[in-house]
Amino acid sequence: MEPPFKQPWISSEHRIMMLSIYAVLCILLAAEALAVNVILKRTLGYEKLLDQRLRGLWSGPLPGADVPRFRVTYLDSPKTLTNADLEKGSAAVLVFLSSAMPPRIVFWVLEVVRSRVPGVLYAVCNDSRPECLALRDACVLSGSVESTVFLYDEGNSLAVQFGIESRPSVVAIDDTGCIAKTGVAKIGNPVDAPARNV
Repeated sequence: MEPPFKQPWISSEHRIMMLSIYAVLCILLAAEALAVNVILKRTLGYEKLLDQRLRGLWSGPLPGADVPRFRVTYLDSPKTLTNADLEKGSAAVLVFLSSAMPPRIVFWVLEVVRSRVPGVLYAVCNDSRPECLALRDACVLSGSVESTVFLYDEGNSLAVQFGIESRPSVVAIDDTGCIAKTGVAKIGNPVDAPARNV
């Protein structure tokens, strides 16, 4: 049987119109399939992240969320950093460290994050100020703080707002002020894509 648009009783103008309608329908169907594919991928990705969060592996804000409101001081000056500073069009990376970590581990974490995750690098320490200064000085000796800004998280408030439960942990913030990736740095599992580690 001939397709409807090839029947002899259909004029050439009608054939062209029907072919145009079929072409538009095919394009719409392909676009819809692509949109459904993207939505499914995103949904499955968010479900995986939500599942991991519910299992307690990451209790902070999920990627895509706005950066929580905060104010934290620089380690060696009274200057402060706020969430508004991270919404000014440049990416940033917060690396939560502990003074109990061996300097070689701190060096490894900072170097890997600096080389693989874009943005201004902030090292966050929440121990006593003298311990944090000693950690910073150990990093200076190892040559790993060239472009690293050290922050002092007094009272652990910044870590709590980002859901940091272990160190070293990484929070990458994109240039719109939203959380891009989160994760825990592990030896043998470099922090090039922290979201895989959450």
